[in-house]
Amino acid sequence: MLRIFFLFCALLAAPLSAQTYGPLQAELQADPDLVERASRRTVGDILSRLADTGSPNLQNFLEAWSDRRVVMREADGAFFIAEQEGDDYLLTDIDTGATSRFAQDAAKELRPNAGVRRLIGTALIEFQLSDPRRDARIDALTALERAGSAEMLELLRASMADEPDTDVAAMKAALERRLTARFDPDPAARISAIEALSDSIAIEDRAALSRILSADTVVVAGVPADGDNV
Repeated sequence: MLRIFFLFCALLAAPLSAQTYGPLQAELQADPDLVERASRRTVGDILSRLADTGSPNLQNFLEAWSDRRVVMREADGAFFIAEQEGDDYLLTDIDTGATSRFAQDAAKELRPNAGVRRLIGTALIEFQLSDPRRDARIDALTALERAGSAEMLELLRASMADEPDTDVAAMKAALERRLTARFDPDPAARISAIEALSDSIAIEDRAALSRILSADTVVVAGVPADGDNV
């Protein structure tokens, strides 16, 4: 009986095996050192593998990672979302949401640098564009303005039809026009968007137009008029 008792205690104390990890934890444990020391060069692969899990908890984890609220438990190298409570951490399992309390010196805080955090923020945009929280959707638009691309333009367009807030819908429409002018693969669509921007007095539109005209070659039909800067 005593032998069975000690065996039971040993099982409780042992780190979780790979078979018991949820999908997010399993991907992180595939190369925990890479996660702990993530760089702009390596974080893209980590984010891609996490996205492939299809986990409904991915957005919550990425937000915590970007906010430097993720820790690695020293005993077994498992990653958790952490909230400081006195001298302890309240640890939240990234897959199940189960909570436990640990001393702060039993876990190491992950501190991704600014470049890594920007890339995590870009990955978050897809989720945040349709987030039920209005502020999160606005934050996504701000990030998208800085990190636009053809792929992000399509994500923005996909979120527009179901936008419930009229003010945010207007912000999305304005940003869609600016990104269309820069990234739409159809030259006619880009030219149309540029023409629309040229009629706008909004500061964001004027700034976008200035950036486009200073960096891009714009093809238009017809002969340039006298006085055109060509």
